[in-house]
Formats: sequence, structure tokens, C-alpha cells
Amino acid sequence: MPFFFRPLAFALILCLALVSCGKESTAPPPAPVSVLSFIGEVFDAHYVSGAEMPASTVPASLHVVTADSALGQGSTFSITLSHPRGVKEIIVGAVDAVGYFLIPADSMNTETRVRGRLSTANREDFAFRCGARGVDGSVLAPAQHGIDVLSGESVGYYIKEVVGATYVDEELPTPTAGVTITNVVGDSVIINGGSMEVTLTCSVPATAVVVGVPNARGYFRLPTTGLPGEVSMVILISQSAAGSFVLQFMSEEPGPAYGVVARFNPTLIRVGSGDVQVSLSFRPSQDVDLYLVEPTGEEIYYANPVSASGGVLDLDSNAACQQDHVNNENITYDTGTPPSGEYVVRVNYWMSCDGGGADFRVVVAVRGEVQMYSGSFEASEAHGGGQGSGREICRFVF
Repeated sequence: MPFFFRPLAFALILCLALVSCGKESTAPPPAPVSVLSFIGEVFDAHYVSGAEMPASTVPASLHVVTADSALGQGSTFSITLSHPRGVKEIIVGAVDAVGYFLIPADSMNTETRVRGRLSTANREDFAFRCGARGVDGSVLAPAQHGIDVLSGESVGYYIKEVVGATYVDEELPTPTAGVTITNVVGDSVIINGGSMEVTLTCSVPATAVVVGVPNARGYFRLPTTGLPGEVSMVILISQSAAGSFVLQFMSEEPGPAYGVVARFNPTLIRVGSGDVQVSLSFRPSQDVDLYLVEPTGEEIYYANPVSASGGVLDLDSNAACQQDHVNNENITYDTGTPPSGEYVVRVNYWMSCDGGGADFRVVVAVRGEVQMYSGSFEASEAHGGGQGSGREICRFVF
């Protein structure tokens, strides 16, 4: 190349390089990840789409008191946060994600419990980012909490507890014996946040019974007498359970050896499950009624199914013995904030549909903490009723 062309060639190469660099520098950035990729739902919260979490304006901060460290996809999570008084709402998001949830908080409290459900699609570990806004509009510095996401849903998404059993965070054991559970009898209809009773017939001297759900990680192990015969248990259904699922049962023999899986498939009716949920289940199919007296004195029951505070009887069964065989009732504050104070739970035996008595269980869930109560009625205790009727079961404070 002649000498006088060389500067022109160099300039042309330089221009092309600058243009090329310019194209690379103006490439669009990757789309931000939505918090919904990690967190499927925060209970009783308002979702704010596409926005960054508000920046902190004061040095005061939140602290994580208790939280789950590992959960399966779609599982229910719980985080307890400590903070100064004067907080009106909690802000929940995820690190490096846009969008967040707002949860009303009691400005007089110094702790707030956050509950929700992980995304069913996400398999990556991530970190929660939790902030707070005060009644004066100030935003506290956020707290972060990492969580390991286990492949597959957790059994806790379906089962809250098997009464008397311990939870084992492993896959269901592999069957190594023959058919050892010959019959399964249980409540055919269940509700989320409710309870069910199951009776198994074991043909071998089992030392324990294993309870799980197909394709869900973890199971419950219930010790038994070690004798063949019937094994009865009460299962508390998770508030997060959204649809019908199959229960799996296995006997555990010395060794240990595990029998072939026996299955039971109840029908789940989805009901409300807010910060306060009170449920009733009973057998056989009678007219048994659930009552909840609010701190205001207003009574929620079949004749007053919606209170001024937003409490609602959203499931009523077998009214006047027009049997639907659902055998469950439920009261909750699914869309409202329950009034603060003491509540009274009562159960009334309105009518015997077969001339006999009834057994019942009441489950009370307050901010995810669950208590169960059981009892029975004689046939002679069926006497109709109305406001103020029924047997007091328990009292609790919200």
C-alpha cells in the first residue's frame, strides 16, 4: 500500500472500531427479574408490580428473628421480623428483583410475622429483602434472609402436621416389604386449614407409620404400638393447600423395612385462610354449627355469616340435615383485618340426622400458629339453637 494511503486506512479502521464499540455499549440491558419469580404469594398483602423497593430514609432497621432456611418449591414460608414501634406496613421483596408486597402492620407491635408461598416454578436459591414504612412515612433499612429452594414441593404445602408424629426432611422410603396396610378409611372431604382423621389397618406389627404426598419432599413418621391392627391419626391440613391431593401411607417394620404404599384421595374444598381462621370438622354427617364471638361482641354463625369487621362464615354444612356430607365449617378474615382482643369459639349440636351423636375437631390458626381441640356430643344434646347457643371450646387473643 502506498505510504499516503496508510493514514486513511488507519482512520477508517478506527472509525469502524468506534462504531462497533458504540453498538455494543447501546445494547439493551437484560429485563429485570420479577419478585413473583421467587415469591408466589404473601398472605394478606397488596402487590406492587414492576417497582423497586423504596429506599431507606432512616438508619433504624429490621431484624430477622425466626425464618425458614430451606423449603421446597411452592411451600409456605414464615418470617418473623423485629422492628421499632410505629411501623404501619412491612415491605417484602427479593434481592435483585423488582416488585414487592405491602402488608399492614400494627404500629404498637415490635414484631411482625410474614407468611406466604414460594413460587412453584423457581428452583434457584434467593434472598428475601424485608423493609418497613413508619406511620410518619419514613422507610427503615431492610433486612435480608437467604433461603435454599429444594427441588420439588414440600409436603408442608399440603400437610401442616400429623398429630404425634415427627417430620423427616427426606424423600419417602423405598418399599422393601409386601402389602402391609390392607385398608384406609378417612374423611372424604377436607378443607385447607382444617383437619381430618384417618384409620389404617396394618397386617404386620408395625413400629411406625409414614405419611407423605406423591412428588413432595419430606414425610411424617408416627410411632405405633408395634402390634398389628388399626392405627388412627389426625392430620392437620396446611392453610396453603390449594387443591385435592393424594395421601400416601407406609408401615415401618423392625429393620427397618417398609411396606407397599397405600393411598387415600380426599376431596379438598378451598376456603378462606387469613390471619385468623377457625375451622370445624365432624363425623358422622350431622348438623353441627361453628360460632365465633368477636372482641366487639358480634357473633359469626349461620344466621349472621358476615360481621361488620369482615369476618365471614364461608362454609356451612348440612343445614337442618339437608346433608351435603361436606362435614366441615369455616370462619375467617380472608380479606379484612381481624379486630384486636379476645375471641370465643363455640360449637353447637343443632340436629342429629341419624338419631345419634357426633365427634368433632376445631382447629384455630392465628397468624399461622395452630391449636386443635376435640370433643363429642351425645344425641340428647341436639336441641336446635341460635345466637348465644353452643358449648365453649376455647378463647384466644389476636
